[in-house]
Amino acid sequence: MKHQRILSAVLACVMAFGMGAIAPKSADFQTVELTASAEEDKNVYYYTKYDTYVEITSCDKSATFIEIPAELEGLPVTSIGKNAFAQCKKLQSVVLPNSVTTIGNGAFSNCQNLKSVTIPNSVTAIGNHAFSVCKSLTSVTIPDNVKTIGYNAFYLCPNLTAINVSEKNANYASSDGVLYNKKVTSLIYCPIGKTAVTIPSSVTSIEDNAFSGNEKLTSVTLPNGVTNIGEDAFNGCKKLKSVTIPEGVTTIGSSAFYYCTSLSSVDIPKSVTKIGGLAFYYCQNLSAINVAKENPSYTSIDGVLYDKNVTKLISYPATKTAVTIPDSVKALERYAFSSARLTAVSLPESLTSIGDGAFYGCSKLTAITIPNSVTNIGESVFTSCNNLTAVSLPEKITSIKKHTFSQCTNLTAVNIPNKVTSIEVYAFSGCKNLPSVNIPESVTSIGGDAFSYCNSLTDVYYAGTEEKWKAIKIGSRNNFLTDATIHFE
Repeated sequence: MKHQRILSAVLACVMAFGMGAIAPKSADFQTVELTASAEEDKNVYYYTKYDTYVEITSCDKSATFIEIPAELEGLPVTSIGKNAFAQCKKLQSVVLPNSVTTIGNGAFSNCQNLKSVTIPNSVTAIGNHAFSVCKSLTSVTIPDNVKTIGYNAFYLCPNLTAINVSEKNANYASSDGVLYNKKVTSLIYCPIGKTAVTIPSSVTSIEDNAFSGNEKLTSVTLPNGVTNIGEDAFNGCKKLKSVTIPEGVTTIGSSAFYYCTSLSSVDIPKSVTKIGGLAFYYCQNLSAINVAKENPSYTSIDGVLYDKNVTKLISYPATKTAVTIPDSVKALERYAFSSARLTAVSLPESLTSIGDGAFYGCSKLTAITIPNSVTNIGESVFTSCNNLTAVSLPEKITSIKKHTFSQCTNLTAVNIPNKVTSIEVYAFSGCKNLPSVNIPESVTSIGGDAFSYCNSLTDVYYAGTEEKWKAIKIGSRNNFLTDATIHFE
């Protein structure tokens, strides 16, 4: 027999808002204790009372079953608030009344044992991440009146195999458990518990995060009408070995195939005019990105992706071990070589810019010479290049950016050019085998942690006077730098 008892308003204020919080003038706060089946099995939830409605705001983390009443204190319960049941990891089942219209952002996120939830016909809006990381949820039914489903509402629910939509719903549809817009022109979300999917021929857009996190999907064929592959569309599809991108696709969004570690090759048709950043990042088995010759925006040489004029190297397949970069290339794009099995690289004299993370995680790279034509080196360019032993930096750079050499654990030698004025945070952090460093007189600031965990650093050769050294602004946690022997000019 279910019943409820009103507890003190003071307790509710403390639980829901913390000490010293100021309540809205239009709201009263109460605590409700709900007994599931026996007097000793108590599950508590909390709510906020407004002038015309009640919002459920949180619950006791030990709750296993909760049934929300349609009314509290004579007012309708219309909202499940932001993060109301988030992290309630013991919650297995919840029944919502037919008065609820809104399920807020993150309302049931990370309810890892939630097996079933009844969404009533009264609901019109399901918020961002509302049911994300509900690991035990197997199916969801979207009722008649839902008008909006937020970003990643069912993200990373590994056992979710079906999102079923009422045929009477005017805004959404489902086919074989996959969520679409009503006209079935946009594939919104494919549950990550599915191992295969047949996409209807009417679909023209694969929306952002549509297949993201699906570690069971091995292949996908997109219908000929598709023109857009959204951001993160296949992010983390670790078993995806092949994907057919049809002629007609114009856009491949940022991180679209990020972390597709089984993907071996990709063919870019002539229709593609935009490929977002990190589209093929950390595809560890990718051997070639092939572009149709007729493509007006991109080209490929020996499986490496460039812009059409071959002035930008965009993406280098991870399994390739050597490359000859054309003399026309002026820029290495963000994370262009990231995690590649590259052992050596020769950079052309035409190069002027190296983007953030360009060689991030290239653990087999042992040495690199950067031409003096380069004027900009981005953040994290050589982070975690564990076998990199020496680097010669170009004369024109004026700063060593954040994390440039962090975790280069075998770096033993690096020159810092005379025009450098700042060494940013974590620039050399974790370079535990770096015995010495030359710092030019031009340097005016060294960021926090720039030389943290540089355990072998014993000598600093400063090209200025002791007085100027003392004037340098040195951030915190640089003990290995400041405790080293400083040699002055």
